[in-house]
Amino acid sequence: MLGRGFDGWMIPHLNGTVRLQKPPLAYWFSACAFKLVGVSERTGRIPGALAGVLTLITTFVAAKWLFAWRTAWFAAIGLLGSYLFAKHVQLAETDGLATLFVTVGVVATWRGVGRRSHRGTASFRTPTHFWYCAGAIAIALAFLSKGPPALFPLLFLLAMAWDRGRPRILLDWFSSGAPVVFMAITLPWYGYVVHTRGFTIFGKELQVVLGGEDHGGSIFIYVPALLTALMPWTLLVILGIAQCVIRWRRDAKIRGLLLWTLAVLLPLCVAGNKQSHYLLPAMPPLILLGARMADLALRRSAATRLRRGLRFSVQVTTVGGLFAAAAVLLAPRITLGYIRFMDAAIAIGLFIIFVAAYFILRRSTQRGLYVLAGASAIALPLLTGLWIPSLHATDSRRVVSELYARFGRGAYCFVGDDAYLPVCFAMRTTLPSFKSAAELRGSATLRRELLILNHVGGSRAAPFGNAAQADFIKLGTVGAGDERFDVYQFEPGQRRAPGGFSD
Repeated sequence: MLGRGFDGWMIPHLNGTVRLQKPPLAYWFSACAFKLVGVSERTGRIPGALAGVLTLITTFVAAKWLFAWRTAWFAAIGLLGSYLFAKHVQLAETDGLATLFVTVGVVATWRGVGRRSHRGTASFRTPTHFWYCAGAIAIALAFLSKGPPALFPLLFLLAMAWDRGRPRILLDWFSSGAPVVFMAITLPWYGYVVHTRGFTIFGKELQVVLGGEDHGGSIFIYVPALLTALMPWTLLVILGIAQCVIRWRRDAKIRGLLLWTLAVLLPLCVAGNKQSHYLLPAMPPLILLGARMADLALRRSAATRLRRGLRFSVQVTTVGGLFAAAAVLLAPRITLGYIRFMDAAIAIGLFIIFVAAYFILRRSTQRGLYVLAGASAIALPLLTGLWIPSLHATDSRRVVSELYARFGRGAYCFVGDDAYLPVCFAMRTTLPSFKSAAELRGSATLRRELLILNHVGGSRAAPFGNAAQADFIKLGTVGAGDERFDVYQFEPGQRRAPGGFSD
C-alpha cells in the first residue's frame, strides 16, 4: 500500500497480485504502523498487540458490569494467560482485530438489550439506542477486519431476543439507526471495490468460506482445538459451563454468556472452513464462564460441591504445569537435538512456580489460584512469543541471509508452488511465482541471471525432474525443515545429467 496512492490503499495487493480475500482494515493498521515507525516484523504486529490489550480491557469492563471486581480480574488475567489468546494476539493476523470488535459489539449490544425502555421509546438520545449504535460501529469494524465474524454479535442479538421473549428488541435495534451506522462505515470500501473490480470476487470468497475449499474439515476438530486453546484453564472453563447449565433458568447473566459462546461456536461448526485460530472470538465468553465459576466458589456461602470443584480444577492445573515444565526440556531435544541453557532455566523456573503453587494450594485455594493466574499471564505470552519460535531450526530471515551469502542479490522467482511470503517479506520485494518449469519457460521473466526457488519443505518434489527441463541447473539447497528451498539457475544448452539435471 505504501507508495501506491489512493487505489493502492483501497485495493490490497499481495506479492504483486490483487488480494481481496480479506477486507483491508488489518492491512491499513499495519501500513500506518510501517509509515510511522518503519517496516519490520515487530512493527507490523503492533496493531494486533494493541487489539489484544483492548480486548482484555473490554473483557474486564464487561465482567465488572455483569458481576463483580474479582470476576473481572480473573477474567482479564485468565484470558491473557490462555494459550490461544496469548499466541495469536502477538501475530500480524486479522483474528486479533476481529476478536476485539466482536467482543465490543457483543458487550455493547448486551448493554443496549439490558437498558431497553419498557415503553419502547424511539428517541436517539435514549441509552438503548446509544449502545446499539456503538455496537454497530464495532460490528462494522469487525466486518472490515475479517468479514464473516461480524455476524456473531448479530446472532447474539437474535439469541437475546429469543431468550427474553421480546421480539421488540429487534425492532428497537433497527429503529435505533444501528443499520445505518453499519452501512455508513462498510459500504464505502465495498462499493469502491465492486465499482472498480466487480462483484465476482466476493462471491468466490463466500463460496470458499462456506464450502471449505482451502481449510475444510470436520466439526470434531474443534473439540481438541478448544481444549488446547483454553489451557491451562480448560478444566475450570468446563466446570463453568456445567455451572451455567445448572443455573440456566435462574441466572440471566450466566445464560447470556452461554448464548454469547454459542453465537460464535455454532456458525464456526456450520462453515466449511475450519481452523483452530477461528476460535479466538469465543475465548472472552468462555474465560468469563470460568472466572464466574471461580468467583462463586470462593464465596463463603458457596456450596461444598462448588468449592471442591474449584479446588480439584486448580490441583489438576498445577499437576499439568509440572508436566509442562518437563515438556520444556523435551521439546528442544526433539526439534533441535540438544537442550539449551535457556530451556533448562525456563523448566526450572516453571517447576519452582508450580511446586510453590501446590504448597500454597494446600493452605488456601484462593491464593493458589492467584499464583497460577499470575504465573500463566506472565509465562504464556513469553513462551508463545519467544521460546516456541526459537525451537525452529531456521526461519525466513536466515534463509534470505544464506541466499544472499551464497548466490548474491540477483533476481529470484518461485517455481513449483505459490510464493513463500515470509521470504518475500524478508527480501522486502515481490517475487514472481510459476506453477511449473514449463510456465516459467513460456514467460518473459526467463533469463540467464534468474535464480529460481523451489519450496521443498521436506516433502515437495522438484519441478525439474525430466530431461526436457535440463536447462535448469540445481545450484544447491538453503534452509532446513519446512523452510528448505532448492535453488536453480537457467542455463540453456547445458549438458544433461542422467537424472535430468546438469551436474
